Amino acid sequence: HHTVTAHYQVFLVEVASGGAPHVPEMTLGPDNTGQLPVDWSAGDIEEAFVVLSSVTPVTSQPVSYSLTLSEGGG
Repeated sequence: HHTVTAHYQVFLVEVASGGAPHVPEMTLGPDNTGQLPVDWSAGDIEEAFVVLSSVTPVTSQPVSYSLTLSEGGG
């Protein structure tokens, strides 16, 4: 029985009107959780989508994950 620690990369692709996509990477902690604040107030982001990739070497096992969106205050 072997255990392999899972590692991921998470990106948010922001597509603005008339501009090149902006693709920030979410920084993940040791527990594979993170936050990626997005400033929607300018109104120039037409669409956005999340790209999640497992970068764990030597495994092809399926994993589950969750994504939570919340409106921040400020």
